[in-house]
Amino acid sequence: DELMVKSAGLNMFGTKMRSVIKSFNEEGIKAIVAQQFEVGKQIIGHGLCPILEPEVDITSPDKEKIEEMLATELIKGMDALD
Repeated sequence: DELMVKSAGLNMFGTKMRSVIKSFNEEGIKAIVAQQFEVGKQIIGHGLCPILEPEVDITSPDKEKIEEMLATELIKGMDALD
């Protein structure tokens, strides 16, 4: 929160959160998405724009499966926003 207060005071637009997913793990992917949205709400609360950026490792053998689940979870997170 302290860093967000400082950022808002410097007229910054927003901040980006990055997570890298290397393998398919349903609970892990859900946890990453939940964390991204939780911190994103904190950022919004300080008048900044959150940039959610969960990323799938391009060398992952499960890349397509991960991306499919990630997209589904991100849509659920967006649908749950107020």
